[in-house]
Amino acid sequence: MVLLALLASALVLVGSLLPGGTRMIPIRIPPVLGHFVVYLILGFLFTLWAGGGWRRALSIAGTLATFGFLIELAQTQVPSRSFYWMDALANLTGALAGCVGAWFVTAGLRRRRA
Repeated sequence: MVLLALLASALVLVGSLLPGGTRMIPIRIPPVLGHFVVYLILGFLFTLWAGGGWRRALSIAGTLATFGFLIELAQTQVPSRSFYWMDALANLTGALAGCVGAWFVTAGLRRRRA
């Protein structure tokens, strides 16, 4: 699980810092929705891997949001890329949604085992 999450994070980093309009998702959706979906998946994967309580899930969401924000800042140095607040907000909300979703899944599984 962690290898998949790390690989996905590396792909996001590389794809986000390539010059031009590189598409990370092979279907046509608005870029902000793409940011949301990608960070939702990352949040879900990392939270499933890490397990734990809601504090850990929120910590992962914060870490992913910071990761996304730093990528947005780095894009100011890449030709034909720029910083967009809406992308950073989509990263934050997607990561939060994915982490909360995975937390609910793991909490449900823990209750079933108990």
